[in-house]
Amino acid sequence: YTERAKALVDGTWSSEDKWGGMNTGMVAMSPYNTKLIPGPIIQEAVNMEVALKDGTLHAFEGPIYNQAGELVVPEGEVADDGMLLGMNFYVQGIDGEVPQ
Repeated sequence: YTERAKALVDGTWSSEDKWGGMNTGMVAMSPYNTKLIPGPIIQEAVNMEVALKDGTLHAFEGPIYNQAGELVVPEGEVADDGMLLGMNFYVQGIDGEVPQ
């Protein structure tokens, strides 16, 4: 958001889709609470951050099922940006209804 706000201020903003993640710096983890979270857990989370950034771990890799138990992302496949952008369902195990 900072990048887009700066572009607005400096006059370079244009209407375009922006879809970035940890590898682009658009998404970042908050600092870990070292007083409450054990060191090995923090290290595991940091390892996951690295893997998400370098592409060896995908947050939306199948199998993924919707609440009705229907397979929406097969095993070994990764949900693409279009699917995530238009996702209008909760995944299996989440209680509640998607607001309409």
